[in-house]
Amino acid sequence: MNQINLVNNQLNKQIDLNFNVRNDWSQWGGFTGSLTFTNKGKYFDGWTIEFDAPFNIYEIWGGEIVSRKGNRYIIKAQSWNKDVDPGETVDFVFNARVPDKKITSPSNYIFNQQPLGGSLDKPKPSLPSPSPISSNAISVGFEQHSSNTRYTNSAQSRDWKVLWSEDNKMSKYSMISDEVAHSGNKSLKMIYPSNAEGGGGAAWQVPAQKEYYLSYWLNFGKNFDFDGPKYSG
Repeated sequence: MNQINLVNNQLNKQIDLNFNVRNDWSQWGGFTGSLTFTNKGKYFDGWTIEFDAPFNIYEIWGGEIVSRKGNRYIIKAQSWNKDVDPGETVDFVFNARVPDKKITSPSNYIFNQQPLGGSLDKPKPSLPSPSPISSNAISVGFEQHSSNTRYTNSAQSRDWKVLWSEDNKMSKYSMISDEVAHSGNKSLKMIYPSNAEGGGGAAWQVPAQKEYYLSYWLNFGKNFDFDGPKYSG
């Protein structure tokens, strides 16, 4: 056995690393995933994980992206989780966009500059495709708008064939964004001042019916305050 294989085998016994899909919304272009490792060896101070992955990580918690070249990522510890005791489990969580609505597991892992071999991936199966939208449904996307533009009342009126109520606050706090999307490549981003509420929203009047079924997706920013002293989410 040569030296590099000896190092690999020793590291595989000391580090148990797994990739998991926590929330699969790949049919809409993305997913929430995590990389988790358990230290089965001695205490160490600091860690970096390298891997190849075709998806685009745009949000991350518990780690920091220090480099991305093509599909090659290098993730390092944060100050509060860099010290790892024997038996301790550490993870980082991320949101990512996927090409072709398909999740591909990371590969070619390197942990603290040493390659990890073997099968490390445990992806969950993809969810079934959503049912076709009813012909009676009102369905609107934002693909036809340019990114980083205000979603004005005139733009709303072109999209929604319904009567808008008298509310001009929507255009003040809303913007078309390509940072994250649940379906397609764009979404409507609401931006409010810190520790304040805007009072604006998608206010419209729909035709009278006995009942309506609403479906929408929300993504709160990384530093969104759910427990602030005033106007918490």
